[in-house]
Amino acid sequence: MNLHLALPPGWNAQTEGERESGRQYGRWISETRWEPPPAATGRGEARGLASWIRNTREQWRARQQLKRDPLLNSIITASGEIYARLDLKDRITKEAAAGIANQIIERIGTILDAEDSVQECRKHLHACVGEFARYLVLHIPPEPEPDAANLRGLQGISGQLNPIILDIIKRDEYLKAAVIDQLDNPTDETIRECATVLCLRGYWAAHSMNACRIALGDCHREPGRDWFRPFVHAMCVWYESEYRKGLGMPSAIAGDEFQVTAMAYLLIANIVLEGAPNPFEEWQSRLRGLFENGTLLRCE
Repeated sequence: MNLHLALPPGWNAQTEGERESGRQYGRWISETRWEPPPAATGRGEARGLASWIRNTREQWRARQQLKRDPLLNSIITASGEIYARLDLKDRITKEAAAGIANQIIERIGTILDAEDSVQECRKHLHACVGEFARYLVLHIPPEPEPDAANLRGLQGISGQLNPIILDIIKRDEYLKAAVIDQLDNPTDETIRECATVLCLRGYWAAHSMNACRIALGDCHREPGRDWFRPFVHAMCVWYESEYRKGLGMPSAIAGDEFQVTAMAYLLIANIVLEGAPNPFEEWQSRLRGLFENGTLLRCE
């Protein structure tokens, strides 16, 4: 998805790109009135910036800032593309989606306004990945079902929690407050649906922060060297370990009943905040002995 802007007030579209913007996202009649495109649909609006930034003077100025700031524009474009490929838009209202989008945009703005944008981005990425992993590990299915996250089978990730997701949500205090306590008349079906929505919401936020990280150059493009996927894996290992402990289940890592290996994975979260150039490689370096003796297993 290309995140075109609606045409400004009084603007006479001259190029094909400008005409396409008008066809897809309409135009502003004034600084406070937006006219949708002739063939607008609910889905089209939800995928466009028009559903994110509405009809106020301050929001109009924000749209102009997007035009002037290629970095900000590229990050928000990436975030829009992430949203477009999720089925989240089929599970929540447009208003709810706009609210989540505004929260993501606010995070991005805070990051880019910070004196050290890279470190500020890491703080937000750390928070978003942690929240995402809480739910992601509960949605990884057992074999032979396909695993969209491609994490099942890595050390500490069993795929065995999804069939007992209701038991975990009802027992875990954080999840109970975030899911069950938010529902008027919770049923097994609505609890599952709410948890799925929170997982998809977490995906959107975490991957938007990752897009921001990449735009800021805090990444390694060489295959196997970047640290985002290992970070997500590590946080999932930790939460799987915690959920199993809460239910009195054995660890998914053989011989790790005291969570020593799970805590070793959690160390990467601290390294992310410390500002190491490559948290994944720094983590491997610090725990070289655990890799050499087979306690930790190398993964891509």
